[in-house]
Amino acid sequence: FMLPVDVAFAPGYLDLVKHPMDLSTAARKVAAGQYATVADFLADIHQIWANCLTYNQPGTPVYRQGQKMQQ
Repeated sequence: FMLPVDVAFAPGYLDLVKHPMDLSTAARKVAAGQYATVADFLADIHQIWANCLTYNQPGTPVYRQGQKMQQ
């Protein structure tokens, strides 16, 4: 979740995930003042978990971690 997904290790990721996002990208956007509102920031954070649940199979460790982080 911290870094962009390495598509070399995630086949088909960009076919399923149309808006990649990760915590380091969100932090960079905060530092650059690219979020107009807190809601914009939260939308990117929620996108991280949505992407995780979209790409990974239910029941896998990464999927479960995404569920925990989403809460």
